[in-house]
Amino acid sequence: MSVKNICLIGFSHDTEDKIKKLFVDYLEPDTVQFVYANEKKRLDGAVINAALLDAPQIQKYVQTVRYPVVCVCQNKESERKSQRYRLQAITSTEPGNALVRVWLSKLLGGEELLKKDKQSSRAAVLQRQNVPTLSSEVVLRSIKQNANKIFRGKNGDHITWVCPARDVVFINYARDSILGYEKWEWCEVPEDDIPFYARKLKKDLWLFETLWHSNIDGNVYINSNASYRLLHWPQPMSRLGRTEALKLAACAQATSVSVQAFQQKTGYSTELINRFLLATTMAGQIEEVLDAAPVKITRQQQLRQEHRISDGQQKKEKLSLLQRLRAKLGI
Repeated sequence: MSVKNICLIGFSHDTEDKIKKLFVDYLEPDTVQFVYANEKKRLDGAVINAALLDAPQIQKYVQTVRYPVVCVCQNKESERKSQRYRLQAITSTEPGNALVRVWLSKLLGGEELLKKDKQSSRAAVLQRQNVPTLSSEVVLRSIKQNANKIFRGKNGDHITWVCPARDVVFINYARDSILGYEKWEWCEVPEDDIPFYARKLKKDLWLFETLWHSNIDGNVYINSNASYRLLHWPQPMSRLGRTEALKLAACAQATSVSVQAFQQKTGYSTELINRFLLATTMAGQIEEVLDAAPVKITRQQQLRQEHRISDGQQKKEKLSLLQRLRAKLGI
């Protein structure tokens, strides 16, 4: 088989790396080399992000080139686009061996692709599927400790890969449809278990969302005698519970407050408040303050502090100027 020149269009660097790994896994070495999309005279095929198919420039590109074009889909909407434009695609669900082979064969002009036989590929898939499950408590503790491991959470077609040490997660579903934490079935997996089409997300955003929408009893984790202070605003991605989350966060913006104070200010149940505190403390958005009395910083105190800092900076600048003059004059 001759070397094929392939371009990748519309992907992040991380996704490009995962797509390239797919070629390594399924093809013989030196079968494909990757070039830029503007090198049309050299190209033998193109892989396009299906989410971009409606763009006029992409439509023009697909209609004018004569070499094969295939897609990679990252969600249901992009799957529908690839079907509408009748382009061969790898879908957002984990692609099986047969689907990948058809996809690669279409891209490379129908040439036979044999590197790993179906038996060995099937065995590898079964090996990944039969890993032992872990308790939610163990995984949550490992996430909190920033363990250098990768955990896969699964619920039907929804899959999450959590990389605590790297502060990121990867998901194969929409950002605003993150499930409650207790709904995931967990196991530890190697890094190559994360598919190329998975969507990257900051760990704290996902962690807040999954704990906030869970049925976990936050009272087990929250110290009811402590006060809590906002460090970073939570960023709810789902409309469900967004108003409550932001209202609770606002209570701790300028003042460290207790669970009782949260309840007095909002009228929300202790159960809801404790779950909010669990989600935000685990995500690093709120910190526990063990002082007996809440700490409040008034606007007047803040202005005084800023004035002192400004005065100190001016004095340092004057001293520095005098020192330079003395050095110059030899005094």
